[in-house]
Amino acid sequence: MSLSAGDQAQIIGIGTLLLLGLGGGVWRTATVRGDQAARWTSRVDLAVAALDAKTIQQLERLRAEVDSALPENEFSPSQVIADPAPLSQSAERAVELHRASRGMNAALRRLLITGRLIIGGLAGLFFGIACTTAHFAELWNWTPLRAIGLAADGVFGLVLIGTAVVYVLLQDRLASAEQLAGTAGQTS
Repeated sequence: MSLSAGDQAQIIGIGTLLLLGLGGGVWRTATVRGDQAARWTSRVDLAVAALDAKTIQQLERLRAEVDSALPENEFSPSQVIADPAPLSQSAERAVELHRASRGMNAALRRLLITGRLIIGGLAGLFFGIACTTAHFAELWNWTPLRAIGLAADGVFGLVLIGTAVVYVLLQDRLASAEQLAGTAGQTS
């Protein structure tokens, strides 16, 4: 199959536009990663401190509830008729607060890793588009070039989609923990 010069120029033009767009995407992703670190680090520190304080308060409440539920003298099973349900609710709340606190720093680390994954995905997509452009514009007549380019486009496209889903989920996890801490949107 031989292309006319005009068809070849159109394919090269579209490929070049896509490559320039991806180059801008790589640049923007690199700067967004730094912005995310600056935006979330102080917010996570504040929320973790608030969650730790709430956890301690909840544990102190739980201790008081346990003390009031148990008899003061010698333990006698026949005298204990307290319902343990309120104790388990208080304990579950303390665990929920503690888990949210411990999970925030891990979520922030993972959120920052998504920036690297996006850059890698965009670079792989850049490679795939360059290969498919070279093949379809008939700039290089190497038979495996088409398969390599299409495979790279598909694989790295899926990497980008998966990373975008993870990014949204991590943002949601951080925002939910902030709301639980009562510090949503605040910075130190």
